[in-house]
Amino acid sequence: MKKMFLFLLIFFLFAITVSSVSFFVSEREFVIVTQFGQVVQVIKEPGLAFKKPWFINQVHRMEKRTQVLDTQIIQLLLGDKNPVILSCYVLWRIKDPQQFFIRLQNPLTAASKLEAMVTSHLGGILSDYSLPNILKVAQYGMATSSSLMEIERQVREKTNASTLIEYGIEVKDIGIQRLAYPSQVTEAVYERMRAERRKEANKIRAEGLEQATKIRARTDKEAAEIFSKAKGEAEVIKGEGDRVAMETYAKAYGKNQEYFQNRLSPPQN
Repeated sequence: MKKMFLFLLIFFLFAITVSSVSFFVSEREFVIVTQFGQVVQVIKEPGLAFKKPWFINQVHRMEKRTQVLDTQIIQLLLGDKNPVILSCYVLWRIKDPQQFFIRLQNPLTAASKLEAMVTSHLGGILSDYSLPNILKVAQYGMATSSSLMEIERQVREKTNASTLIEYGIEVKDIGIQRLAYPSQVTEAVYERMRAERRKEANKIRAEGLEQATKIRARTDKEAAEIFSKAKGEAEVIKGEGDRVAMETYAKAYGKNQEYFQNRLSPPQN
């Protein structure tokens, strides 16, 4: 019994010792090993890893996969001082785990810093746009135009350049997922949209009238040509008929001149 107890005790101590100096790294994470607060090891590949006991080394795990940040709904000013309300999504991932750990420590701090940076860059870029530009960008509230894609591209590039150097974060994509207008500019927005629709309708109507005029002119010309051709053919047919009639009369007259003289002479009293 004592030997069994001793064996279990030794096994238990061995297990504790092994667990305190080894750990497993998943393919979905980075691991930072620190010693008294200083980074001593960065592990990027999955598998079994080793460290000093827990009171000397600490293990910090960080997500390797792409993460999604939905920013708060904010109001920003355009270049013409008109306000817009919008929110964004941000796709980001940890590119440099050591830099990320030193500057931010955890994802919550990262999200806060990232959102502030996106808002700052977005405000600067939107200051180059006016309300008519934005109306063309987001007509009917749909974020599909090349102008909006250009805004998103600029925000992504500027944000990524900053976060990669400062925080070790790679920004993979930024998109505007909501774009609206405050009540004070809503009527102006609607009037602008109505004006655009009227302009488009007038353009289509003018093009239709132009096409109709061309069709009528072409039809009148074709009708005149057909009438002229028909009239000419009628004259030819009439002339041919007169000629045949004269020949017939001449032949008939030559066969019986006395009959025709009696028929054509005036009656005697």
